[in-house]
Amino acid sequence: MAYMLIQVQYAIHVVYVKKPVAINHRSIQCDECNFWVHIKCGGITTKMYNSFMNKKVFSWECPSCSTINLSDTSGQIEDDLVQQNSFNELENISECEITSQIEASLEAANINDPPTRQRNNIRIMTFNCRSLRSQQKRNEFTTLIDTHEPHIRHATETHLDKTMSHAELIDTNIYEVYRKDRVFGVGHEGGGVLNLVRKDLLSLAEITLDTDCEICWNKIEIKGSKPLYTGCYYRLPDNNIASIESLNTSLTRQTHSNNLPNLVLTGDFNMPDIKWEIDEDNNFQVKKPNNYSMETNDKFIEALEENCQTQIVKRTNTPR
Repeated sequence: MAYMLIQVQYAIHVVYVKKPVAINHRSIQCDECNFWVHIKCGGITTKMYNSFMNKKVFSWECPSCSTINLSDTSGQIEDDLVQQNSFNELENISECEITSQIEASLEAANINDPPTRQRNNIRIMTFNCRSLRSQQKRNEFTTLIDTHEPHIRHATETHLDKTMSHAELIDTNIYEVYRKDRVFGVGHEGGGVLNLVRKDLLSLAEITLDTDCEICWNKIEIKGSKPLYTGCYYRLPDNNIASIESLNTSLTRQTHSNNLPNLVLTGDFNMPDIKWEIDEDNNFQVKKPNNYSMETNDKFIEALEENCQTQIVKRTNTPR
């Protein structure tokens, strides 16, 4: 089973002001520093918060200590729990004392400090499975996942159909499963693509990007950043350019807009002929003798360039 691990880096601008948290406030406690954070201070929307509360496990970044929490901590402060940043009762506190506390809080908050820029990574692992129908292959698949612990898993050539349930592939309490099985016909068994996204990430199937090729897209919501679109694509090793044209259509739906998206496309493109180093004429060269026609290679290069895509892997993973 061939696989590759990709690390995607994204930046978040954060302005954080520490404020006291009351018992009835919607808040989350950091597992590392035990600090209670208002959802607004943590950059968590009400929709995200409600979604988090329905999950047994979720992840979020503490703005106080920058720790990534993978937590099942409740979003409510217990009545008998006294936190270092919780409100004190207001009775028996003089106006002078209140004014003093406010001034001290503003001074500690450093509200005039410039925004900080934090960098985080999302790990994406892509597999060419050459079938997940056997228990042995599924065991190998899950072992690789457990070893590398990527956030997102893409798989090609799954060879799955509707007789195979999601639960037979992976623990569906931990992963959201998105797949596009090949519609089988005589002589066309196989293929299929699969996306797994950890449930502590907010993900959706992006069906508006689906076209008549073996491709599956997800939209990943990232706090403080543009959404990340991740796609998995498989192309049959032949000279039929229809699949490449459908891929181009899918990419165009994202890239031909006012704001270019954050986009990562993985898969098995079966394009070993292309030399990914640009020549003196600023063009990619095609090896000779080549496995596929010049039209096929040129169509693929054209699709990437038209949609502002950059090839990350610049060598073949297996001998051809």
